[in-house]
Amino acid sequence: MKFVCTDMWKQYMNVIAEQASGAVHILDRYHVMKKFGDKINQVRAEEARQMKQDGYEPVLKNSRWCLLKRRENLTTKQTVKLSELLQYTQ
Repeated sequence: MKFVCTDMWKQYMNVIAEQASGAVHILDRYHVMKKFGDKINQVRAEEARQMKQDGYEPVLKNSRWCLLKRRENLTTKQTVKLSELLQYTQ
């Protein structure tokens, strides 16, 4: 067996590690991107709370898709929002 493709369920990963340790384990894109999106959203929410406590305007509100989409797929409104967000990193 050369390749194994699964989702990220821990039991799958354990069995593959035991029974197919020489195979390349490929994680399905849906679950990888879901974990990535969840983590981005968590960090965004934490930063928004911290910025609010520090007295900054709510610039992170409604910014989720600006952070997740490819730049070329952003709407005009999202492009403006992303530009506003990037001003805080400089």
